[in-house]
Amino acid sequence: MDSGLRMDAGIRMDSGPAGSTHTMINILRNWQRLGRPDRVTFFRKISDNLAKTPPPLANPNPPAADYETIVAAAEGAMKNIGDLEQALKAARKAAGPLVDAAGAATETMARRCEDAFADNPAGAISVGFEVAGQAKPALAGGYGAPQDLSTTMNENAGAIDWHCHPEPGAQNYELETTADPVHGPWTRQESSTRSRGTVTGLPSGTRIYLRVRANGPKGPGPWSEVADRMVP
Repeated sequence: MDSGLRMDAGIRMDSGPAGSTHTMINILRNWQRLGRPDRVTFFRKISDNLAKTPPPLANPNPPAADYETIVAAAEGAMKNIGDLEQALKAARKAAGPLVDAAGAATETMARRCEDAFADNPAGAISVGFEVAGQAKPALAGGYGAPQDLSTTMNENAGAIDWHCHPEPGAQNYELETTADPVHGPWTRQESSTRSRGTVTGLPSGTRIYLRVRANGPKGPGPWSEVADRMVP
């Protein structure tokens, strides 16, 4: 056996004076690989164990009461995120039928315009509709907004994959992320020469929103629709 150090099942053996052996545990930091919800659950277990009578650890550092305050605050923050996500999910569900109803009403309006402006395309255009054969305005940067942006969970913590339809002529794709798509701020991520890629270094257990735009000699095009994914 090496006289200096032995590692076995998380236990470190340090040799001391002749005839003695000093044992030190080596705690595994497994919680660092967990997502935020599971990390907070792990912290709760530690705090509950410290509150037992008799306590398993004398003079904990930080003190048990202080540690409990910190853990409770983390739990409150995660509950707030969960409540907001449920509210957002409910809002999206409620928006679906309303958007569908607006679409049906717009279809009826389009048919009315087709009847009213059968020989006058400018009339339908003045309402806001596009007409077959109508000249299209130039796109920003000469590129369209990338279509069908989608995201999937990556096997690594803090990473998500993204994909969109390629935009003809684009040399690269710029990507931005945010945790708040309404107020931002948006963070620029590493560009990709392909219409797919992986974003790393994201906070685990957080829902992240992404948008992408094509870029090239003509400059950047408009941003895509936003896609979101919970970060593993």
